[in-house]
Order: sequence, then structure tokens, then C-alpha cells
Amino acid sequence: TQKYRRLQHEADLPILKQMPVSLQVRLHDELYMPVICSCTVFKLLYRDHRTLLVKACHMLFTEHSVPPKFDIFLDDTRSSHAIFTVSGVMTYIRASRNVYERVHEANLNILALRGSLFSKQKSQVTVPRQPEEIVQVESDVWLAEMTLWSDWLHCGMLASETVADMILMDPEQLIALSASHGGQAPFLLQRVGVMAVMHVHDLQTDGKRPSDLPLEWEAWDTIFSRAVVAENLKLGGRI
Repeated sequence: TQKYRRLQHEADLPILKQMPVSLQVRLHDELYMPVICSCTVFKLLYRDHRTLLVKACHMLFTEHSVPPKFDIFLDDTRSSHAIFTVSGVMTYIRASRNVYERVHEANLNILALRGSLFSKQKSQVTVPRQPEEIVQVESDVWLAEMTLWSDWLHCGMLASETVADMILMDPEQLIALSASHGGQAPFLLQRVGVMAVMHVHDLQTDGKRPSDLPLEWEAWDTIFSRAVVAENLKLGGRI
């Protein structure tokens, strides 16, 4: 039965909303600080901007669960949240054609098959195929993290194999929070966003398909380091 049982959410316990706000902040810090710091950018921010991350833990996260065999997102659709997987098994498929093109292809092949039944000449639709990337996703993985830095369209589809529990991070709330927080953090995050988009563009230029799977740690480390250098140069009046 574990396959069909989701984890308990904070929203399932209304009494938590009656706690003093200071205790709610401490609770969210305990729950979500390990989550946000598993994302490389925020781990690198932790030392100098911990207060911002405490606020983020209190304001930006929502717990979410889906049943087995459920489409969590489809390719070529706009992403609304970055996703951190908590438990369950999911399958990520990145194909050369999006879900709408695959349905269209299937319909064309059905029509071709029907036509062949009533004609002596066989009718066949040929669509060039490229290998699909199929990845099993389990716990402690960030997906669609580029949603935090850009207007992101999903590059593949994600479906649950079992009950899947996840934590959603709201990019719009991140923008609002960093702007209201003040200091250097919002400008640094803006530069991280620019560098991240440039990195994905460079990958595409090199012939690599973008993905909703996370970038390597080394890539984020480089992106963050360049953002810090650019921001320090600006503060020094050199750019």
C-alpha cells in the first residue's frame, strides 16, 4: 500500500497555522533549509545571505503529491514552479518531438492503417525518429530549476510511477522576496539568472538539447562565480 500512500502535508495540520509566526519561521527553516541548500546556487548564497534563505523557506515552498501514473508536466508547456522530489518514482522522457507532435503522428499512422485496409496500395506515414532520453527520477532531485531564472518551457514530460511527493518553489515569490529584502542579493540573483540563460544558450549552440533535469554542480558553480565577479566589478565602478 506504500505505493498509493502520500506523505502528510503541512496543510493537513491546520493547527500549525495557529502557531506564532516566529515558531512557523523556525519550523520552515528546519523543514526547507536542507531543500533549498541542495540547490547549488542557494548553497553558495548561504554564507553571506542566510537571512534571505530563512525568509525563502517561510514563504516560497508548497508541498504537493500526485497519484501513480499521473502526468506531472508535459513537454512544450510553460513551467510555473521549480520542483524538488521528496519521495516516489517518476519517469522523465525527453523526446525529439513534443507530446502534441507525438499524438499527431499516432493519429496519422492510424489513418494510414485504415487507408491500407481499403486500398490495394499500402499507405504509410514515415516520420524521422531520434532516440528518446528516458530517466528514472527518485528523491532529492531538482527539476525545472531554470524556472527560477527564466520563462521556462518544459523540454520533456514527467510522469509518476508511484505516488510522488514533491516540494514546489515559486519563482514569482522569489523575485518579490529578493526585491523586498534589499542589499546585494537581488542584484546578484539577477546576474545568476542572466548567466544561467547564457549557459543554456551555449549548450544549445553546441548542439546539446536543453533538459528539465538539473545542471551539473560544476556548471552552477561557474555560473555563480561569474555572477559574483560581475557584481563585484559593478560595485567597484568598473562596469
